[in-house]
Amino acid sequence: VVTHIPAWFTIALATLLVSAALGTPGDFWNIVFATTVAWIAGFLLLPVPGGIGIRESAFVAAATSLPVPIAATVAITARLLFVTVDATAALALYLFEAFREAGGPNDQKR
Repeated sequence: VVTHIPAWFTIALATLLVSAALGTPGDFWNIVFATTVAWIAGFLLLPVPGGIGIRESAFVAAATSLPVPIAATVAITARLLFVTVDATAALALYLFEAFREAGGPNDQKR
């Protein structure tokens, strides 16, 4: 758990930036707390794939420094941001591996 603290802090910072981009930056420590609670709730409810809906609900409940509609918007926007980052990284790794297996630019098989 301790090794994940930097990751959770970075995720909370990204969530705070989403909040600020929407014009309603919440209290930093409240957002850190709400984000951490939301991710833990998502991990604990195993039957729900990826904690979808659970993380967002937990964030809205714990983000007391934000109005409820803004907290919901932040939670959904942050989720979309994280999914986009994950998908982009997966695609980049796939293309890297495909390029590496093909021999790259210095392929001597030709």
